[in-house]
Amino acid sequence: MMALLTRALPYLISVALLLSIWSMWRTIATQKDMINAQSGAITQLIENVDSVVELNRGQVEGIQMLLAANSKIQLSLNERQQEIRRLQSDVQEIRIWADQSLPADIVRLRERPAARGAADYAKPVPTGSALRDAGGESTNERRIESGIRAN
Repeated sequence: MMALLTRALPYLISVALLLSIWSMWRTIATQKDMINAQSGAITQLIENVDSVVELNRGQVEGIQMLLAANSKIQLSLNERQQEIRRLQSDVQEIRIWADQSLPADIVRLRERPAARGAADYAKPVPTGSALRDAGGESTNERRIESGIRAN
């Protein structure tokens, strides 16, 4: 039995060594496949990041253009407001008109609380009072001497 074992031992060691080499080869092949898959995934992620960077760059340029346009519009608005203030100060008729107090009806409208629904609109309206004719003129309208309405 010992003689059989001594003759078979090199074969058994060779088979064990071959099985070990085959197992390592399979492990290396599996790891190589995993590395290739991960490499493809990483490449795809890099492409996605690059496309997001390009989109972001385009958005930044768009935002910069909008901010520049907003700045120009704000500058134009400020210039117009200053011109209106200057004209209001220069024109005596406008100063007189602006210095007049508002009619009591307008003051009452401005003091009314905010409406939160249709029922809130109906509460302050008195029942049974008639509205003036649409073609008629209000007695509270202000007029400039040239005959143009100034509301």
